[in-house]
Amino acid sequence: MVSLLLAVEALHQAVGNSKQLERITSLDHAGLVDFRARFVEGDARVVRAMHEGLGPSLNTIRDTIAFTEGLLLVDHCINTLKDDVLKWEVQMIVNVMRPIP
Repeated sequence: MVSLLLAVEALHQAVGNSKQLERITSLDHAGLVDFRARFVEGDARVVRAMHEGLGPSLNTIRDTIAFTEGLLLVDHCINTLKDDVLKWEVQMIVNVMRPIP
C-alpha cells in the first residue's frame, strides 16, 4: 500500500493539479476503461493520428491515465483494509490527491 501511495503521489505531482487534465483524473472505472479503449486500444489509424497530434503531450496523457488508475487501485485497497485508523489515514491522503468532482 505504501509503494502504491508513493507511486500515485509521484504521478500526482506531475499531473494532479492540472485543470486541463482534470477530466481524465476524475474518471470512474467505467469512464477510464472507455477512455483507454478509445485512446490506447482503438482503431489503429485513429490512435496513431491522435498520438502524432499530441506530440510531447502524449507522455503527460499516459501519466494522467496511470495516475487515475492508481487512484482507482488505492480505492480498491482502502475497501479491503480492516484497520479503521489506517483506512481513515489513507483515505485522507487520497482525498488530497483526488480532483473535486
